[in-house]
Amino acid sequence: MSIVTGRGLSIECLRLEKQSSGGWFDKGMSGGPVHDSQGKVVAVARMLDIDKAQASAGKASASNTGKRLQTAYAILLTPDVMSMVRQLCNCELSEPAQQSGKAIVQQEAATPPTPSPPLQSSLDANDIQKGRWGGRSEKGPFALRAVNVKKYSRYFLFDVILEAGKGGRLIGPFIFYLHDSYRPGVIWVRKTDGKRAGLFEIGSNGVYTIGVQFRAAISQREDWFQLEYDLCQFDNGKLTTYKG
Repeated sequence: MSIVTGRGLSIECLRLEKQSSGGWFDKGMSGGPVHDSQGKVVAVARMLDIDKAQASAGKASASNTGKRLQTAYAILLTPDVMSMVRQLCNCELSEPAQQSGKAIVQQEAATPPTPSPPLQSSLDANDIQKGRWGGRSEKGPFALRAVNVKKYSRYFLFDVILEAGKGGRLIGPFIFYLHDSYRPGVIWVRKTDGKRAGLFEIGSNGVYTIGVQFRAAISQREDWFQLEYDLCQFDNGKLTTYKG
């Protein structure tokens, strides 16, 4: 079964059944891990209130009321669900592999390489992403840049766009790494037309480096790539840090 959130995200769920030798579900079990046959966590348990429909239909008796009618399901940890969790908790979480070989390959493809740690020089300069993503804003057919910059008295707004040129094709996901003062500072994007992906209307009162990890293809070869863009590059350094 599936549940559609208010934002249109479809969450896949599984109905949980009690094993013959196991205990009945309890409402306090919500949030517990659900394992597959190999012992890997693939879902999170969710307990509902007593199934009133069954009770009203006369299926309840003195021996099967209360917890015995507890309804339980499991929220599958799909890439979309994991992306939502990452944004909410601002942390890195690996996505669980599913049981089938095809699903395992898809999960591995959707999981980016572990980022390099920030450089000490970048930490000292309060620019945590600088030098962390290869130091280049362009590589092969791919380019990362800031556009649509609008300046105000104490801050500026901008869009950051990732583009694919001739021979390149964006696939996604796209993981943007902002300055560590943002909450969240790591944002996942999945929408692309194959040539462009981006973040829009980012506000800042100073210049810093933006990093991005993304899955893309050159010709028929798919792989993970990374770029970084220093806002100091924009318009030959005309963006500066606002004082006060």
